[in-house]
Amino acid sequence: MQPTDSGNLTAIILIALPLLIGIVALLFAILAWRGSRLDDHPLCRACGFDLVGSPEPRAKCPECGADVSRSGAIRIGNRKRRKGPAILATIVALLCVAGLGFYGYAKSSKMNFNPYKPAWLLRWEATTPGMSSGGALDELYDRARRKLLTTRQKDLLMANLLAVQADPSIPWDNTWTDLFYVLFQQNVGTAKQHERFAAEVYRVTLHARAKTRQGDSIQHSMRKTGFRGQGDSTKLYFVQNDYTVTIGNIGNAVSSQGSGFSSPGGYVSGGRDIRTDRPPFDAIPPGRHDIRVDLPLEIRVGSSSGPLIATVELQLTDTLEIIPADAEDIRIVDDPMVGQEVEGAITLRDHKVEVHRDKNDDHLNAHIEIENLPHPIAYEVVLIHEDSEWRLTTLAYPGSGGKPNTSHTFGTGGHIKGGLPDGVTVVDVVFRPSADAARKSLEVYEIVDHEFVIEGVAIERETP
Repeated sequence: MQPTDSGNLTAIILIALPLLIGIVALLFAILAWRGSRLDDHPLCRACGFDLVGSPEPRAKCPECGADVSRSGAIRIGNRKRRKGPAILATIVALLCVAGLGFYGYAKSSKMNFNPYKPAWLLRWEATTPGMSSGGALDELYDRARRKLLTTRQKDLLMANLLAVQADPSIPWDNTWTDLFYVLFQQNVGTAKQHERFAAEVYRVTLHARAKTRQGDSIQHSMRKTGFRGQGDSTKLYFVQNDYTVTIGNIGNAVSSQGSGFSSPGGYVSGGRDIRTDRPPFDAIPPGRHDIRVDLPLEIRVGSSSGPLIATVELQLTDTLEIIPADAEDIRIVDDPMVGQEVEGAITLRDHKVEVHRDKNDDHLNAHIEIENLPHPIAYEVVLIHEDSEWRLTTLAYPGSGGKPNTSHTFGTGGHIKGGLPDGVTVVDVVFRPSADAARKSLEVYEIVDHEFVIEGVAIERETP
């Protein structure tokens, strides 16, 4: 990380402040040299002779003979110059001019000021919205890494770091995370501050399916909607453990584990099914309910066994509605023209299904691509070869909402116990409309009643 100039605001200050001081000092020097008036005597402007007592009307100066009858030839008042203040103000003005000249030279030669700035100025630059904080922040990181900061400076820097992380109006710089880890390794900050940092790494929101029939599983997920935590050299890793779901006043633990490197998007957890056909959630009555997830997360460095920054528990909330088991919750669209539009929008990348052998079983992998499809769909996708068929996946897509030029790719996979027969090299991929697939999604409440086939799809087996 190379230090850079600390931004336009600093440049304005470094120019405007000495310029203003220099102008004020110059004006003061002029006034001090002119001096203060001692009396109201008439004086010859040419030689300064005091004309008090000279006969009137005055025609000539008795001292130098200058014509004092003309307008402006006489000035009023003897003055006393303040030479000391005038000289001092002149020196200040000259120093300001020299400082501006040096700054101009430093700018033109791209001189780096950051190593010479005090820590308080660097912290101000790094935390002020609208500043180009890269150079200041890099300098602070370098000083912290080389242990050049005092204990007080490090404590203040940790507080600044947490304030920046919690303020979405300040763009996040990855160097903040690298700086945090350097301070963390030097035992800077309290356990509460480390928890605050870990809790702000993700902005997570809970999404539950808005309507679920009694007896069906409640679909939910925890999505990352914000991210202020990854570093350039410090790679954070999250570990998600079992969490608790509470609907109304009924709560239960959900067995779920997950982990991975921190990243700006995606899911912290896809969410296991919440079964409403068995205790305790079978007791939830129809109607609207609040749902809360207490989600514990470990934030570590590097891997699931790396240094633990902190363990935090996020409390996420949403609302949902339980409807009667016999309620019509999926609308079926039976329109041949819409069906043809759906069929034309869905393709299989490279027209193939990849097969990976694991002992006696096969794992299938395919990429389903959807282009410019405004309609919601839900399908069960199966492979057919002669009289045999195997389930590949389910697919649910809420539609593009009318947005133009939208494309989505779904990486899908299936598991075939015992594997595909060795002689199967080409299959047909069948898309069957499925209300159950829609119910297992978060947002699909309408499907198109159109079954179609992508024929002649190659089976590509993994080379041993």
